Amino acid sequence: NMWRLTHAQDIIPHVPLISQGYIHGATEVFYPGTPLNTTHTICDGTGEDMSCSDQCGPAAQCKSVTDHLYYIGVFLGSGGCLPGAPAEGLEGEEVHVE
Repeated sequence: NMWRLTHAQDIIPHVPLISQGYIHGATEVFYPGTPLNTTHTICDGTGEDMSCSDQCGPAAQCKSVTDHLYYIGVFLGSGGCLPGAPAEGLEGEEVHVE
């Protein structure tokens, strides 16, 4: 089995585009909330569930680099995997808080 984790408005799950012939792996686990929130949805298994990360895309509001670097309370930036590290210093970005 393969699981694909996605977080909030992370831009990376939306590139390359479906129009370019790319299809995602089937089972997505979507974390819609703040970086420390572990609430998640196991999506429909198509790889393109419109109620998960596909509810937005690069043409809409899913353009966050911070959401890409901060998954389940772990900052994955240039300092490596740092549990609970703040997402400060990411120029032009902010952590999305619900």
